[in-house]
Amino acid sequence: MDLAKQANSFSTTITQEQIDVINDFFIEPIKWDEVKHGEKKMLDQNISVVFLAAKGAEEWKNLLEAHQKFYDLHCTIEGIDVIVSTPMADCKNVKTEYNEEADYILFNEEPTQSMNVPAGSFCLITPADAHMALYGDCGFVRKVVFKIPLQ
Repeated sequence: MDLAKQANSFSTTITQEQIDVINDFFIEPIKWDEVKHGEKKMLDQNISVVFLAAKGAEEWKNLLEAHQKFYDLHCTIEGIDVIVSTPMADCKNVKTEYNEEADYILFNEEPTQSMNVPAGSFCLITPADAHMALYGDCGFVRKVVFKIPLQ
């Protein structure tokens, strides 16, 4: 898990073309009254963006997800998101087997790392980490998550 103030900081992991798509997304302000929590929109370069507006929840405690085909680039717009993780290699307790179409597996694992992601910050999650955002009692958060295909 890496934290940065701009998407360009991840240029060693994601391509410049992918970074350009993300930066272009932010040219127009997000109209939160026109999107629903969990709504997904396709962008260029096979990148999708998911809109999230919710409070953290205890129900996600010790539940981690991981991906094989996509990076997750979380960007907090309002509030302070709390993202936790554990290296995938250390995850042994599978809750939901890998779903290839949706590209996720769920684990019942205690996180080993926690990161606060304040408004205006990006957090890149690679397939090497199982993770969960909006963790615990982090309060209300508006954020977007870019699903970026591995190259």
